[in-house]
Amino acid sequence: FTFQPIVDLETGYVVGAEALVRWNNPKMGVLPPDAFLNEMAESGSIVQLDVYNVIRAITHLKTWENLLPANFRLSVNISAQGFASITLLEAIQFQFEKFPELFQYLTLETTEKSIVKGVDVTRAQMKIFSKMGIHLSLDDYGTGYSSLSYLGQFKFDHIKIDRSFVSGHDISSEQRIILETINSL
Repeated sequence: FTFQPIVDLETGYVVGAEALVRWNNPKMGVLPPDAFLNEMAESGSIVQLDVYNVIRAITHLKTWENLLPANFRLSVNISAQGFASITLLEAIQFQFEKFPELFQYLTLETTEKSIVKGVDVTRAQMKIFSKMGIHLSLDDYGTGYSSLSYLGQFKFDHIKIDRSFVSGHDISSEQRIILETINSL
């Protein structure tokens, strides 16, 4: 993992971190996720990576347990296959039995594409995760996969707007209106 801090813009305090997976390839060095995640998804090994990443995140939370402020969240990205996987659910439930106090600090992130693929399973998994105290975050919102009415069927604690809305130096007046509208919702 590398950790990207999540900062409260009003206070300037770090309120969390996103655990970003990287692959340290012996020949090519450290590779970003876009260099290997698609191949892992196609090969079917992505769920094992999701399980591994959640267990690593919980291990970090256990190490940091006495230092964490109450509002801290460690966010872990979960693939579409992983989010609807019984394998991931069972691994999380096993960890929950060992460390239930840590789950208030954990956020699972998924994308619009993930929730569109298996609505009923996704909704059921989300309810189970929420009961464990896990926070849920929708990543890359606004990439065109679902409507607001569709998203209303799910309970997310956070929605992260896709970077295409905020990348670059100049944000157009149209982008600003969209961002303000999403923020007000």
